[in-house]
Amino acid sequence: MQKEIAQLRKRVAELEKEAKSRHATQESLRGTEQKLLDANTRLSNALVQIKKSQQQMIQYERLIALCQMARGISHEMNNALMPILGFSDLLIHNPELLDNRQDAQEIFADINAAALRATDIIRRLREFYRASDDTERYSILDMNKIIENTLQLVEPRWKELEAKGRRIQVRKEFEPLPPVNGSESHLRDALMHLLLNAIDAMPQGGTITFRSRPGGDWIRIEVQDTGAGMTEEVRRRCFEPFFTTKGPSGTGMGLSLVYGTLRRHGGTVDIKSVPGQGTRVAIRLPQAQKVPERVEPTPEVAIPSLRVLIVDDDPWSRSVTQAYLKNRGHTAETTETGARGVEKFRSGAYDLVIVDRAMPDMSGDQVAGVVAEIRPGMPVIMLTGFGEVMLDDGECPAGVSLVIGKPVAEQGLLSGIARVWARRIASPPPGNTGVV
Repeated sequence: MQKEIAQLRKRVAELEKEAKSRHATQESLRGTEQKLLDANTRLSNALVQIKKSQQQMIQYERLIALCQMARGISHEMNNALMPILGFSDLLIHNPELLDNRQDAQEIFADINAAALRATDIIRRLREFYRASDDTERYSILDMNKIIENTLQLVEPRWKELEAKGRRIQVRKEFEPLPPVNGSESHLRDALMHLLLNAIDAMPQGGTITFRSRPGGDWIRIEVQDTGAGMTEEVRRRCFEPFFTTKGPSGTGMGLSLVYGTLRRHGGTVDIKSVPGQGTRVAIRLPQAQKVPERVEPTPEVAIPSLRVLIVDDDPWSRSVTQAYLKNRGHTAETTETGARGVEKFRSGAYDLVIVDRAMPDMSGDQVAGVVAEIRPGMPVIMLTGFGEVMLDDGECPAGVSLVIGKPVAEQGLLSGIARVWARRIASPPPGNTGVV
């Protein structure tokens, strides 16, 4: 009996030991699980910080590029403003020049061309901050056009160097390319880094050649310079983050950002270089699987004489817009504040409202919202200096039928009016439309 009791006690002790062991194991597992959760949280936070740092570095690289081109852009803008200021000053102080109709028309044509040139310079500057958020906005792209845009962006840089006797020649050897699917801003940034690197590699001047050609399911783009070239060691390390041969003036992030961009687009980048013989960078990108559908143009519609309300705090914008409309037989009333514009709209019968966005007392967004409440379906065109940015972001405030960016030529505004009027005919608002 005592032997059985002893065996039972031994068994109980073993079970207690086993239970303690299991409990310890469970505690250990719970501790390990918590450590894994904590580690996962730290990794997630680190990933967020890495993405933020990457975006900050991209913006920093853009600022460096902008600083490199600032003086050249200033030179371009001054050249564009020269005929505008010069010819207008000439006409103001010599009105008899207007007596010769042909000469006057040629002068005005030159002023108009110079203004369009200044507009194009501003458009190119806008490329630096397009799509600078955390997401890459993918769309169907023509890489030949993106290369052309990149060359236009960087042109002020090598023009400035040419003024100092450093001759930079750019050659283009393009073949028709199938479309690719990608982020326009990020791919443009990658090409811009390659172009700036090529310029920096040629302190005595030289030639940069851009080539493009299709091949199988890919497209191939090459950027080749006749610069100093790289040693094999530098070539192997050139894609490493923070590796630079430019000393304090370089961040070492340009080529690593190029590499990352191409990887995210499913592409590749390869560099071949020989000291003293230049460098060739070859990029491959996969062709897009889907070709965008063709967008049919808006059908022509007969537009009657309209009564238009223009709400804009800028007197020149009001004057030009009013002149455009009166020249085409429309009646245009103007006001300089949003609040006054709402008052006039309440008391008048209008067919169309053209409103600026940034106004001191009442924004264009607010005006459009009130107009929509008073008369649902009223066409409202927002004509604003923020237009291109809004279009890039796909932004259209409530109550606004169409966004148009300033500056706009007469035909551009009239085309916008035709578009909103076609929609009005297709979907007329309830009740009296107020058509004059």
